[in-house]
Amino acid sequence: MRARRRGRRAMAAVLTTTLLMLGVSSLTADASAAGGADLAAGRPATASSAHAEYAARNITDGDQGTYWQSAGGGLPQWVQADLGSTARVDEVVLKLPASWESRSQTLSVQGSADGTAFSTLKASAAYTFAPGSANTVTVAFPAGQARFVRVEITANTGWQAAQLSELQVHAAGESSTDLAHGRPFTASSHTETHVPADAADGDKASHWESRNNEHMVCLYWGADTDRITLSNARIRDTFADGVNMTNGSTDNHVVNNESRSTGDDSFALFSAIDAGGADVKDNLYENLTSLLTWRAAGIAVYGGHDNTFRNIHIADTLVYSGITISSLDFGYPMNGFGTAPTTVQNVSVVRSGGHFWGAQTFPGIWLFSASKVFQGIRIDDVDIVDPTYSGIMFQTQYVDGRPVNPIKDTVLTDISVTGARRSGDAFDARSGFGLWANELPEPGQGPAVGEVTFNGLRLNGNAVDIRNTTSTFKININPRPTARKRAIDPDGNRTS
Repeated sequence: MRARRRGRRAMAAVLTTTLLMLGVSSLTADASAAGGADLAAGRPATASSAHAEYAARNITDGDQGTYWQSAGGGLPQWVQADLGSTARVDEVVLKLPASWESRSQTLSVQGSADGTAFSTLKASAAYTFAPGSANTVTVAFPAGQARFVRVEITANTGWQAAQLSELQVHAAGESSTDLAHGRPFTASSHTETHVPADAADGDKASHWESRNNEHMVCLYWGADTDRITLSNARIRDTFADGVNMTNGSTDNHVVNNESRSTGDDSFALFSAIDAGGADVKDNLYENLTSLLTWRAAGIAVYGGHDNTFRNIHIADTLVYSGITISSLDFGYPMNGFGTAPTTVQNVSVVRSGGHFWGAQTFPGIWLFSASKVFQGIRIDDVDIVDPTYSGIMFQTQYVDGRPVNPIKDTVLTDISVTGARRSGDAFDARSGFGLWANELPEPGQGPAVGEVTFNGLRLNGNAVDIRNTTSTFKININPRPTARKRAIDPDGNRTS
């Protein structure tokens, strides 16, 4: 298992936040709008020069009556605010004292991450400061990243120096305006009548689809990806994952997608931090189908917290589990599971599992406590039907003969396992278990360690309902909870 993702660092470098379009009809992200918080308020300010008491600090003090003025009579001159950290900005508001007479200043707005190398946020233009508008000018520009925001002034009709009373820097916000609506769209290819223009026509019933949806590396590998939606995709025969969110990816929505024959996990979260970012959290994967995954799992969750997988059908994985929930780091810097829950609910796992990595056999659902903390797992309303070898397997990683982390704070509610039968092949002795606390997954390893709780468990047609020969793992089984009244919400999902 330790070698399984040896190449992922290189893949992440190539594919980080890159979309390989395989029939995706919806990809949305934040739009920017002016008028967010003033990030410069009270922050340090510096300038190319300053005249006597008219210091650079006056531009961020919140007082329109105080001002900065450059020294001498030479232009251009500049003044800048240090926001303290890099931020996404899309507007500055510039002020002179409200009582001053009208004047025009020619200026540009620049941004920098380090205070040394600057890029242009807004090209040079003349702006009129007039008493009728309280000597205030608003300069908007496409959202960009900057820590240092600089205003460079090259001309002033009111004085032989650069002058500025306030420099407000506004954080980019969100807008409901679709800037792409009705605009020209082109694509590498299209299928039948599903032309590129369909992606910008405002009609949800139409969509663009590429001609070749097969044999790509992956649909989407997102490192530090935030607030996007991936929907209505048909993923076919990828060499790696279908979708994988990693390295701090937050608040993403993966919905209404079907995956078939992926070469790694169909839909995955991996809380690695090797390429930056922090916890992978607040992601929602729902209304998904995973079929014929040929090398890994239908769903794979490696660390993170507050992530939810729901309303999913997984069938016919070829060598691996239908669902993998693991804290194995694969040798990469990674955060384990947080105390806030990782939730899997309303899932069917059919004819899933297989054998791989030598003599290991894999179940419908695999819970593997490994190099990082394993906790906060909530699995609800899952049906496992005809698993290849076993229904649910519990496993713990060992290093130097000792277990690393136990399975803890893991609760499964309303679970059924049906039809776990003897395989009749070379792995027959490792098959037929509804629940299995694995006592020896592979040489050098040891029995599962920790504890799980089932609230309501149905076991039918299995060769052995529960196999737990260990003294290190406890399976608590409580009676099935009172029957839950189910309804259908407006999106067609079952609710309790």
